[in-house]
Amino acid sequence: MATLTLDIGCTTCGIAVTDDSGVRNLHTWQTGEPTHTLDATVAYLAERQAAGAVIDRVGVCFGGPVDHRTGTVQRSVHADGWAGFNFAQWGNAVLGLPLAVDND
Repeated sequence: MATLTLDIGCTTCGIAVTDDSGVRNLHTWQTGEPTHTLDATVAYLAERQAAGAVIDRVGVCFGGPVDHRTGTVQRSVHADGWAGFNFAQWGNAVLGLPLAVDND
């Protein structure tokens, strides 16, 4: 199984495909508005799938408390604009993949 792994940090976001063989195709960018991060994630997934990657799920690490039952950010500690955002719903609706989010 391959996981699309997204790390939303205070200054940098990172995204990669991870599986039993390790980390592949790491891409980073400066943390900015949430819409930029979400758009970059959609573009990265499309690029990887076009290259033949089969991605089964998404994992997000986020710098703030999250509700693990719902996948919702409770409070954004490092990056503005994320409080109340439901990653799980977004993952299902936009990416078409199950998504888990945890505090890093």
